[in-house]
Order: sequence, then C-alpha cells, then structure tokens
Amino acid sequence: MEFSYNCEIFNSIISPLYLVKSSGCVFLVSKDEEIHTLARLGLTFCEARVYLTLARSGLATVKTISNLSKIAREEIYRIMPKLQKLGLVEATISHPTTFKSIPIKDAISNLMDQKLKEIRELRQETRELVDKFTENTERTELDFEQHKFVLIPEKEALLSKIKNTIEKTQKTVDIVCPWQAFPQGLILLAEKLEKAMKRGVKVRLIVEKPENLDSWPEIVQELKKNPSFTFRTVSNHPNARLGLYDKKEVFIASNPTTYAMMSPALWSNNPSLLAIIHDYFEIMWSTAIED
Repeated sequence: MEFSYNCEIFNSIISPLYLVKSSGCVFLVSKDEEIHTLARLGLTFCEARVYLTLARSGLATVKTISNLSKIAREEIYRIMPKLQKLGLVEATISHPTTFKSIPIKDAISNLMDQKLKEIRELRQETRELVDKFTENTERTELDFEQHKFVLIPEKEALLSKIKNTIEKTQKTVDIVCPWQAFPQGLILLAEKLEKAMKRGVKVRLIVEKPENLDSWPEIVQELKKNPSFTFRTVSNHPNARLGLYDKKEVFIASNPTTYAMMSPALWSNNPSLLAIIHDYFEIMWSTAIED
C-alpha cells in the first residue's frame, strides 16, 4: 500500500518534522538540512521536498514524483504551478507531462532574490507604517498638549522633565528661586543650562539674596563668566519658585519653600498662564538688583 499525505494539513500541524515509513510503520523525524534551508528561503515543506525529489531524479512525471516523495498526486498538481512560477521547475510538453528542476545553484539564487525582494518591500512597508503612526502620534500629542495643566511628581520625575525641557529650549530660560532651593537646584541643572547657553539660549535668574554673601555656590561664578547668563537678587523672599522656557512652558513649584525638586510642580503651556508668569517675572526683574 502506497503511503502519501496531505501537505496542507501537514504544513499547518507538523511542518517542523517529516515522515518516513519503515516496516509498515510511519515515524516522525527531524527535517534534514536541505529541506530546512529551502524552507527558510520561502518554500513550504512539501514544495521543498518536491523540488529536491526532482533535483535528484531528473525528468519525472507527476506519478513518479508522487511515488518518490510520498506526496499525494493532487498535492503535486497543486505545488507544480508554484514551483514553475518561482522558476525552480520546468515542464516538458509530452504525454504525460514531465517535469525537471533547474540546477540547485540557480534555484538558490532565484529564492534568494525573491527573499531579498520581500525584505525590501517589507522594509518599505514597515517604514511607511512607522511614519504613519509617528505622524498620527505627534498630531495627537500636539492636540493633547494644547492648553494643558499637568502636576509633575517631585524628585526624579520632575528633574527629568525640567532637564528635557531645557534641552528643547531655543531662546530664553527665566528662573525665580528662593534661596533655600537655589544651591541644590542650580547644581542639578547647571550642565543643561551651560549646554543651552552654548546654543545661544539666554538665561536670566532671580534669586533671594542670602544673609551670608560668602555662601554663593562656586557654580554661580562659573556661569557668570558666560555673557548669556544674567543674575539678579531680591531682598524679599520670593513667593514663587518657577521656570519659564521660551515663554512657551512653565514649571511652578507647588511648595516654593522646600528644597529643589522636593515639591511637585505644575507644568503648563496655557497661553493665559504663560502671559501672567511672564509679566510677573519682568516686574521682578525690573526691581531686582544685578549682583
């Protein structure tokens, strides 16, 4: 009794294996390397098996291919058009029709070309997909951030958000800070502020004047060497701790009397609030004393 099987079912259920018949029994064993390689190049198990059968047998009819490969004839008839389309098999006009494979070297070359073409097409499709979602995401984020108010948690989250904002700043950074939060805050943000000033960003800082003038952090003297850094003091304790960036974003500490980054902060790009904060800063700046 001849043994054959349905490739469609075989491929969907046990394609990582192939069948052999011994002493009337059917066993599942691992694919050989030849079939595995062709499968990685895009052929199904049965397509690879049919091609390899032809490559070893030479010219053969469907009946012969079926007998040698142990694949049902109806499957052979279904597979042949695919192998012909891929240029792996050629049909000879005769009765019955006979088939022969192209040389293995040429077959591998054809399959590699097809695989590379698929990869190029997939790369293009994925690039378009990423661009589409990136554009939609950016549009959504822009819409979402219009006139928004967000409470940023204290410590690491707040520090990270402020640093990222400074990195995006193009023109101005205006800061108001009580003395208690000043030394630590300046140290944490000094590197980002220096890089911003190298890009041409103007930094203005208003800080409460300390009782001991010798307590200024050394970093203040370093920053003052940069003409983009302007520093003024006020005698009264500021009622706010805030940072205004490009007049487009503002951070306002919910508790201005705590140490730097130890209080949650309100972030906003609301035009009305930005206008109020800008006017507040300019009034303070006009009355502050240049150190």
